[in-house]
Amino acid sequence: MLNLIHFYISSENFEFNLNEVEGSFENIKSFLGIGSKKHLKSWNNLTGTNKKLEGLEVVSLDDEANDLQDIRQELVNKFLFHKFKSEKLFPFNLISKMRAIVIKDKFLKSIDELLVSDDVPEPVLEKGHVLVEVHAISLNFLDILMVQGKYQIKPPFPFIPGVEFAGTVLKAHSDTPTSELHHFKPGDRVFGTANGTFSERVSTPSSSLLPIPAAMSFEEAAGLYITYPTSYAALVLRANLRKGEWCLVHAGAGGVGVAAVQIAKVLGANVIATGGSDDKLAVALRNGADYVINYKQKNWLDQVKKFTGGHGVDVVYDPVGLIEESMKCIAWNGRLLVIGFAGGNIEKVAMNRVLLKNCTIMGVYWNSYEKFAKDTFSRVWDALFHLFRGGMLRPIIYHQVYDGLEFVKDGLKALEGRHTYGKIVIRLKEGKDQVSYN
Repeated sequence: MLNLIHFYISSENFEFNLNEVEGSFENIKSFLGIGSKKHLKSWNNLTGTNKKLEGLEVVSLDDEANDLQDIRQELVNKFLFHKFKSEKLFPFNLISKMRAIVIKDKFLKSIDELLVSDDVPEPVLEKGHVLVEVHAISLNFLDILMVQGKYQIKPPFPFIPGVEFAGTVLKAHSDTPTSELHHFKPGDRVFGTANGTFSERVSTPSSSLLPIPAAMSFEEAAGLYITYPTSYAALVLRANLRKGEWCLVHAGAGGVGVAAVQIAKVLGANVIATGGSDDKLAVALRNGADYVINYKQKNWLDQVKKFTGGHGVDVVYDPVGLIEESMKCIAWNGRLLVIGFAGGNIEKVAMNRVLLKNCTIMGVYWNSYEKFAKDTFSRVWDALFHLFRGGMLRPIIYHQVYDGLEFVKDGLKALEGRHTYGKIVIRLKEGKDQVSYN
C-alpha cells in the first residue's frame, strides 16, 4: 500500500510519503488543520472516514497562496515533528534545509556518537515565534545529560539538542502581533534560549530573546541567558547577600560560578572561590575572588575557617553538590544556595545541622521565574544590562572557541572532563549567506 498526499501550488506539483501515518481521515484532517487556512480550498478523492488513508489524496490550494512559508509550516509542523521517524523525512523541495545535530530514535551512550546532518528541515515558525540565524552556541552540562537520556526532561524523538545561543533575527511569524515581538526586526543581534540550538537556525518565542549589548560579541553573548541571571537571582533575590558578608562560591571558574564571583564582588562581599586546579583558581582570582581554595585538598574546610577568622561563611553558592560538606563551615544564620549537581551526586543532608546552625537551604531555578515571576524576570535583566554597560560584569568564555557543529562533541567532552572554565562556545562558520524569505 502506498500512502501519498499530492498537491499543487501555482501549477507546480509536489508529493510526500505518508507511509507511517495511521489513523482515520478525520484524525489526519485534524493534524493538518484543514479549513483553518484560507488558502486551502478542497480535498478530492477522499477514501472516507474511520479508515487508514490509502491511494492518492489530492489537496487543491488557491493559486493566490504565494506564501510558501505558511504552507510549509502547516504541513511540516503537523507531520515532521509529530509523526515521522524515518531518516528521509520529506522528499520534496518546499522545505529549506540546514545543518544540525539530530538525535534520531534513541539516546546516546557516548558523546562521541553525535553526528551532524546536512539535510535537516528548517524549524517551523509558530505564532509568537522568531526565526534566528545562529552565530554562536553555548554548551551546558544539561546538554550532556539530555543526549544520553539522563536529564529530567526527555524530548520525543527525533530532536535537536542545545538550549543557549546568539544570532541574528531572520523573520517573525506573520500572524504575531507587534506587541509580542519585543521590537525585534530582521538583522537584530539577539541572544537567548531555544530548543534545538545545535543547528544553523532556530525558532523560539520572542519572549525568550534579548538584545545583545552593543559592545558584546556573539560568542560572549551566547552564554549569558542562563549563567548571569541564575547567579544574580541566587545572590540578590534568594540569599540577600550584603556588603561585608562572606560568600563561598564553589566551582568559581565555571559558567555560573565565575558569574557568581563577579556579582558577589559588585555587592561588596568577601569572596572565597573553590576550584579543582591551579588554572581554575587563577581564573577566579582574575575575576574578583579574594581567596581561593582547591577543594580537592582534605583541609579545605579549615582554610575557609582560617580566612574568615573562625566566623564561617554567610552564604554558600553551590552548583556542584557540596552542601553537606559546606554546612561544616557555614556561619550561624547562614544561607546555602542549591544551584545544581555538576558533581553527579544529589545529596542527602543531615537536618540536625540545619537546626544547630540556624541556617537556610534554598534552591534556585532561574527558568521558573519567567513562568511564576515575570516582573522579577524583567527586573533582573534590567539590573544585569546596567552592570554590563558599566563594565562591572563581563562574560568569560573558554580560551578555545570551537568552529563548526562538528566540534560540539569536542566541546562537550571538554566540559564533561572538567578541563574548562567560563562558558564553552561553538562558533558557526562566519561569512556565510543568510537565508532570505523575501
